[in-house]
Amino acid sequence: MNEEDIKKLADEISFRLMATNKHPDHQWLIDRLNQAQNELADKLINVIKSVQIKDEIHNATSNKEI
Repeated sequence: MNEEDIKKLADEISFRLMATNKHPDHQWLIDRLNQAQNELADKLINVIKSVQIKDEIHNATSNKEI
């Protein structure tokens, strides 16, 4: 998450929740944080896949015998 995403999430949380687990939006907060975590995990997986592909291309092109 970049700084703008974090600010948006903080604004969303502060607007919806009044700092108590008895608040009606408590489950919403749990769900929203899980969603943010999953989005971050998806981005990380994509970065890892991208690096793996670049490594495979590099290895395929640099291991050719001349």
